[in-house]
Amino acid sequence: AGGVREWTQTPVIRSDRAHASDSEGNVSYRVIRGGSWGTDSRNCRVACRGAFAPFYRFDDLGFRCVCEL
Repeated sequence: AGGVREWTQTPVIRSDRAHASDSEGNVSYRVIRGGSWGTDSRNCRVACRGAFAPFYRFDDLGFRCVCEL
């Protein structure tokens, strides 16, 4: 929605411990989903997944605000 990939709160779970967060506060990666105006057409679908650390910034990566009614 809105032509951008979306951040989620879902942490990436990998078997490689180098990417996992720990009790010392190391950064864990978060799942991103969907495609954007800047991605290949085969990636412009909700099933497309990726992951970045929360401090990464891109012009085509955002989040959706939700309010339950």
